[in-house]
Amino acid sequence: MEITTIRYFLSVAKHLNFSQAAEENNISQSSFSKAIMRLERDLGVKLIDRSRHPIALTPAGKCFYDRMLVIEPQFQEAMDELTNFTKGETIRLFICPKSYQYKMALEEFLQKETGIRIQVDETSDITAVSDAIRSGKYDFVISPKPFDLPEDVRATVLYDDALYLLVSASSPLATNPEVSLKDLNGQDFYEAKYTKLLVLELAHRFGFTPNCVYPTDDKTARREEAIHRISLKMGVGIYSSRDLRPYRNANMRCIPIREMTSFPVMLLERTVEKESAAKHRFRRWITENLVKYVPERLDVEKFNKKTTGQ
Repeated sequence: MEITTIRYFLSVAKHLNFSQAAEENNISQSSFSKAIMRLERDLGVKLIDRSRHPIALTPAGKCFYDRMLVIEPQFQEAMDELTNFTKGETIRLFICPKSYQYKMALEEFLQKETGIRIQVDETSDITAVSDAIRSGKYDFVISPKPFDLPEDVRATVLYDDALYLLVSASSPLATNPEVSLKDLNGQDFYEAKYTKLLVLELAHRFGFTPNCVYPTDDKTARREEAIHRISLKMGVGIYSSRDLRPYRNANMRCIPIREMTSFPVMLLERTVEKESAAKHRFRRWITENLVKYVPERLDVEKFNKKTTGQ
């Protein structure tokens, strides 16, 4: 549960209208609605009665609203007070997906570049990236290239990557030299949190229909579990080549996806924002150094030779 999501809830509780609340927060209504639903899932209770017109707060929603009205300003006040203990400029950064490699890179940056603070928000939902850029709340976004890249955004490639289909070595797909996303109609997918949302977005944009994307409902799986289940022929998965390097000895085969041979990770920033010395230092450092913290791209030929015992 993030403070941004709490602010979204307070906004919709005030307006009792998703469209007006989304507009107030400078994000799309679809992304706003998803954020509220994620909050309800995290809390395990319905906050909004959507069956009524206009919408209304449930009893639990009213209770939560009353409490958050008190807590949210106190949180903001605490953050403002903490800012007074330090000097220098804050870089507001949005990251997709969550990554310990990025965390390590940022730690080194802060050690070497004094006088700069970094405020980080993270998401596993690639569809939230474009809204994050448009909102103006962030100086930079680090993410795979969004499917909808706003026109007023400067995009700098930090490192290139590609998406691959991961299948069991005994799968009928394992002998394919490559696949198209449309070839994946009717397949069962087993995915970690980020790749599950990515597969659903790819299906929407490229017109294929998975039979099922596991885990179902609101459940999530760790990448290690999802890949192990793929090796047991319980489904297929879509992963970036760099994420697959630790699993190259598993009983699996990696197949290039024709439409996703390039899926670069980018540094995104709005062109209308004012430049500063801190932004210049961050941009230069992250562009030159982030790639050192991520695994090298997968050698698909070696991966598949090992998995087939050649």
